[in-house]
Amino acid sequence: MSAAITAIQDFKSSESGRLSHRPLNRRMTWAALATFLAIGLAIMPLQPQSALAFSSGNCPTTGLDNWDTIRVDAGKVDLGDQAYLPTTLDFSNYEPHGDAIVCWYADKRKVWFKGVLWNDHFNGQVRAVVTSYRGTGSNPIAVTANVISHTDPVLGNGGNTPAKTIDYSVTVTTNDLYRLRVSLETRASGTGSWKVVSVHNRYWGL
Repeated sequence: MSAAITAIQDFKSSESGRLSHRPLNRRMTWAALATFLAIGLAIMPLQPQSALAFSSGNCPTTGLDNWDTIRVDAGKVDLGDQAYLPTTLDFSNYEPHGDAIVCWYADKRKVWFKGVLWNDHFNGQVRAVVTSYRGTGSNPIAVTANVISHTDPVLGNGGNTPAKTIDYSVTVTTNDLYRLRVSLETRASGTGSWKVVSVHNRYWGL
């Protein structure tokens, strides 16, 4: 009888111990789950994302001959389209996951360009200078230039704002509009000189 009582007491003690630890185990499980979710959310932006990019569907269709894209992560200045996401766990660098679009029309008489310009954690100014050119020789004629400036640094706010949308088009009367040039530039202050970071050319039919 004494042995049986001792066994029952040991069983109760064991059950009591397990019951007393269940809330703690649940807390540990939820804490672990929350940790895994936080890690997952932090890593997700580092993986390839489905982009909300401009595409041929964004080109007005009347007279459309062909189209091309541009996407640039140039460090201090970026160009493309949404989504604009961090590439580092400390959110110190972002890059576009979508493309800017170049649309060519009417057998080299019109070009249209649309994209988004970002200042990527640069405590200064950035801009894009968009120029179209006529002719294919050694001295092509610059038709027009459109300068889109951006002076607000992107902080750790998701990167989607602030940003500047570039909407540029030019039309000529002759069939010789061959090249679109996008120059991405930075300067440290409002009085400093502009520094070219990267240049990107797109050509009709290529």
